[in-house]
Amino acid sequence: MRYSRCNGTAYVSVAGELDIATGPQLHLVAHAWLSEPTAIVIFDLSGITFCDAVGLQAIEEIIETFREAHATLRIVGISVELHRTLTRYAHATPTCQ
Repeated sequence: MRYSRCNGTAYVSVAGELDIATGPQLHLVAHAWLSEPTAIVIFDLSGITFCDAVGLQAIEEIIETFREAHATLRIVGISVELHRTLTRYAHATPTCQ
């Protein structure tokens, strides 16, 4: 995972597998993003090569955490398959760009 900040925007890029080994860690890191003064977090999933149910749950929990905090989260680089799964099963509405 790569993380950088510029002018009030945090850029987070995730690569590799998002699964039982990495999903819970990602969710914990997301809470840290909210603790920093940031206007928007851009969450780039273009490097994801595999995502299981635990990874989907982590993404859903991150979306919900940002919603509850009234924080701005943009999910970019999401594959068509992952977007379809998130919107169908996780009842999430990620922003695709």
